[in-house]
Amino acid sequence: MKTTNYSLFTSKNNISNDVVYNFMFRGGVIRRLSSGIYILLPNGLRVLNNIINIIKYELEKLNSIEIMLPIINPSNIWEKSGRFLNYGDELFKLSDRRNNLFILSPTHEEVISKLICDDIINFYSFPKIFYQIQTKFRDEVRPRLGLNRTKEFFMKDAYSFHKNLKCLDETYYLILDVYFNIFNKLGLNVYCKKADSGNMGGSFSHEFHVISSYGENKINILKKNVHYSYSCLNKKYFTLNKKIYKKIKLVSIEHLNIKNKSLYIVNIHKFVKTFLMKMLMNNEIIYIFVLIPYKKKIDLLKIKNIYFQAKNIKIFNDDEIFKKFGCKSIFLGPWNSKYSIIADYSLINFLNFVIGSSIDDNLYFNVNWNINIKINNFFLICHNECVFLEKFNKKKINKYKKVKSVEIAHLFKLKDQYTNIFCGKNSNFDQKIYMGCYGIGLSRLISVIVDCYHNDNGIIWPNSIANFKLGLIPVNMYNDENLIKLTYEIYNYLMKYNLDILLDDRKLHIGKMITDFELIGVPNFIILSKKTLLTGLVEYRNRLNNLTIFIDKNKILNYLVNEFSND
Repeated sequence: MKTTNYSLFTSKNNISNDVVYNFMFRGGVIRRLSSGIYILLPNGLRVLNNIINIIKYELEKLNSIEIMLPIINPSNIWEKSGRFLNYGDELFKLSDRRNNLFILSPTHEEVISKLICDDIINFYSFPKIFYQIQTKFRDEVRPRLGLNRTKEFFMKDAYSFHKNLKCLDETYYLILDVYFNIFNKLGLNVYCKKADSGNMGGSFSHEFHVISSYGENKINILKKNVHYSYSCLNKKYFTLNKKIYKKIKLVSIEHLNIKNKSLYIVNIHKFVKTFLMKMLMNNEIIYIFVLIPYKKKIDLLKIKNIYFQAKNIKIFNDDEIFKKFGCKSIFLGPWNSKYSIIADYSLINFLNFVIGSSIDDNLYFNVNWNINIKINNFFLICHNECVFLEKFNKKKINKYKKVKSVEIAHLFKLKDQYTNIFCGKNSNFDQKIYMGCYGIGLSRLISVIVDCYHNDNGIIWPNSIANFKLGLIPVNMYNDENLIKLTYEIYNYLMKYNLDILLDDRKLHIGKMITDFELIGVPNFIILSKKTLLTGLVEYRNRLNNLTIFIDKNKILNYLVNEFSND
């Protein structure tokens, strides 16, 4: 895509005190039509479609069947279920020219139950899972926060049908796992908690939450896990108001006054695990210390994205660590000054933490960045994760920290609440049918991801859902025919592989080009200039990891094709 054939809809003006809403407005994601009603612009729609593709891919692993249910529902089926009155004033109601009463559906349990009971005759073909991506309506009393709370919104809702409760239970937890995969691919760390079923009904439900500065919900997180909830570029959740640096000390675990020498007793929530990685770069073997929270795991693909020029990337195992340093891997620390040190973004506000000393059975306590350890850079290194929240215990209230969150998904075991109503005497079945319901708020997902993935210059979409994965920016292209030729050679080469690339072919200053691309959220830039013609080096910027590097144009093209063509 070329910018001259596209509409960016960018703006330099802030229109609200809300950072997320400002970036969605300035980045050409949405425009407000009326209270709680928004136009989804091309930048937002492209992101939404990429989110939908991920969801469909994961649901179809369970042989889910896509369906499309009508938005306008006759009121009589809602009266039959009892929800016409119970749903309250948020239910949009309308009449046709014959004064027949209808509703604009906020959800589709009644419709799908009626369909299954009326038309599916093979009871023994269950379980079946049906899903849809659909617009829903809710007459919100207080629409606010952009796409977080609207009158018209996008949902993915799925419905499963079963011949017994055991089958329902099995499918329910399979879909729970699928949700973990979906949110991991979206780059979100999520919290899952048992929840109240509300006006949906049913006996059992789970909610998924993402920590958000503008969230209207609040969840109780174990204080020791707060550091692990960080999922993105935004640092503000864990910034400490007052920093008190303690004096570093070397402690032998044999001298600790505890019966159990397990690291779970030794400030495990402040423990930073050290890994040693070896790689071949420019025909030279280099070693790098990689630091992550103890309970997290390294995502090797993210390491490869950072060091995409490197080959033969390897993480040292326990035996290799012992042979090289003479200590168990758990006690390894980043104290060899010859090696570079990188750390996961989630550690950026760690204070007075614990880390290995490279001496067996010894740890350093009260370690701090730039005082005791000179870090080279912070990157996105770890796997995104899902944390199951334990039941809140009032007797141990000091264990918890209450944080703002946004609910992005909800699962329900509805059992026979709806099927019992619609599969009555006129049903094709003599047995009970059991049902589950599983929703994801797609509109909310967009705003949550913006909140997680932005910096001062604009949105930074994760690669998996970016409107454009690559931005191609030629500097003063029209002043040099050779640069024009090179630009279109690279552009056409990448387009052959169906990469989502945006070429800025406008006659603008480079500053304006970069500003627009940053606002709309392009995560990767390629910058071409006269210097490229002279040196053959392309400037590559990875905004997710705040990384700028110059690399041979042939190598970077191969990397980009391999990395992004299969997303």
